Amino acid sequence: MSSPAVRNRTDGLLELVGTPGETETWIQTSIIYLIEGALVTIASLPLFIVVALNASLREQKEYVIFAALSLANGLFGIGYILGGGIRLPILLNGDGHVLTSGWSCYTRYYNLIYVYAAPLVASMNLIVSVDRLLAIFIPFRYFAFTNRYAFRLVGFAYAYHIIPAVVGGCISYQYYQEPKQPAYCTLYMGTSTAFIDYYNYHRVGFSIVTILLYIPMMIQIKSVTNGARGLSDMEKLRRIKSVTVTVFITAIFTVLSIIPTLTSILNVKVNGTTTYFYYILPQINGLVNSVIYTMRYKDLRTATFNLFLCRLKKATGPIASSVHPIPSFGPTAIR
Repeated sequence: MSSPAVRNRTDGLLELVGTPGETETWIQTSIIYLIEGALVTIASLPLFIVVALNASLREQKEYVIFAALSLANGLFGIGYILGGGIRLPILLNGDGHVLTSGWSCYTRYYNLIYVYAAPLVASMNLIVSVDRLLAIFIPFRYFAFTNRYAFRLVGFAYAYHIIPAVVGGCISYQYYQEPKQPAYCTLYMGTSTAFIDYYNYHRVGFSIVTILLYIPMMIQIKSVTNGARGLSDMEKLRRIKSVTVTVFITAIFTVLSIIPTLTSILNVKVNGTTTYFYYILPQINGLVNSVIYTMRYKDLRTATFNLFLCRLKKATGPIASSVHPIPSFGPTAIR
């Protein structure tokens, strides 16, 4: 396999000889990153903010987990903003193919966020499913769990993903110091193939397990209210069914979000306009999940509206004990 063509520039820098249209494609991709990253961040972070600032919402373990997932999606969105914002001026100035080291690529702000946040999103989706599995199969024990259970789960996930990010950095620092990569820098250029395989398999593997866990939940959810021993139990069990149905709806977007990574693992070539969907789909989860969670629950909806109206304190009533009816699937399900 021949090495990529390299040439000397008049300013003394070395650059790769790019293929026709490559720079234009990356400029368009960077613009997509900027727009999509902004949309995902705007869609995701409000849910995290209202739960973080609202004591009554933090008492509900489901909301703590939803908020942690929203934060992970928001971080991923910020990575897209930085990826587009940092690459775009480099490309527009004609410096996109100037050679730089893999270590320099790995330590770009957006790649550091990708290597942490992308697997974290997959882990948080799995935690959401595991939480729903416990709620459906052992509902009365689940009632006894406090929000500490949720904080411990999400805290472990957030702490764990620091480790592989550091490992990837150590590999990059030790073995990828030579200037061999173009300055537009993707994460794949910054570290070893083995680490990228871990990165991809983690995202796809955790997402597949997340989806598979929905199967026993769908079977069990019909009978979850059978063990109710009074009105209070019935209300709590209806709450469990309501939240679980919401999670089922978001599963559609979990499937869509792993398609690009799955095609990469399977070495499926993507060309033409399909390439742009390749960059858009990984963020589809972050774009819609937090909006679905917010719009389907009145307390989250009220707190979010108050946040945008700068009236968050007015949303701090005793919401935790409110009854949430099972949502329908009809056109009036989301209001």
